[in-house]
Amino acid sequence: MYLCKRVRKLFVIFLVIEYSLCDVKEPRCYNWFDNEEKMLEKIVKTDSKMEEILGKLEVLENRQTYVETEMDNSVKKIHGLRTKHDDLETELDNSKAVLERFENMTKSGFDRLDQSIKMNDRRFDAIFTNITVSESKLQAPVAIFARVSSAFISSIGQTLVFDDVFTDVGGGYNPGTGVFNAPVDGLYVFSITVMVQMSSSAAIALFVLKKNDDAVMWLYVNENYTVTEMASGTGLLSLKVGDTVRVTSDPSGRHIYGSYTFFSGFKL
Repeated sequence: MYLCKRVRKLFVIFLVIEYSLCDVKEPRCYNWFDNEEKMLEKIVKTDSKMEEILGKLEVLENRQTYVETEMDNSVKKIHGLRTKHDDLETELDNSKAVLERFENMTKSGFDRLDQSIKMNDRRFDAIFTNITVSESKLQAPVAIFARVSSAFISSIGQTLVFDDVFTDVGGGYNPGTGVFNAPVDGLYVFSITVMVQMSSSAAIALFVLKKNDDAVMWLYVNENYTVTEMASGTGLLSLKVGDTVRVTSDPSGRHIYGSYTFFSGFKL
């Protein structure tokens, strides 16, 4: 607006100067009325031109006002966009910082979780090992100790029945048949002691420790006098569940003393 006012003033000054110059250049007329008429004609033309110029100036002023308004609005929009841009940049920086902290926290959390899982794996392995060892150690023991309650005359292949049971841990021994049935897998130690009467007619006595139906240990006595002999022995057997162990006599007709004939065994 200020610029338009200055332009208008300059334009008016220019017109005054122009008419002054025009008046100087024109030839002098000595007729006073002619001069007045010409002067009026010039004034009318000048007014017409000034009106035209003023109209154009008004249009220009309006256009300038519109342009200035648009420029002000554009400047405001630019400032608003710049503010939004700055806000977005600040928000983006904050988001990056939050994301970086989250990534660091997540990575740290995963690292701790991985370490915890590995530590728990080691602990579980140790616990499992301890449980296995404990189960092995706490596994119910197996033991048998029994004797023959009364004397008898043996027959060939007869199973000696140790019917007077002192110890039967694990329930593997049958005092009715004289057969031990392994309740669990393992190494077993068995001991046998048999008291037998010898004579010239019964000079040989043989007792066999059998695993299932296989002979694994022999107790042999040879004496042709009327004496009492002790046959004893100890054996180590590896048994599976269900394996049987028993003691048989051979040959027949041997006098076996009760209370002095024993059978014992236990699992290592």
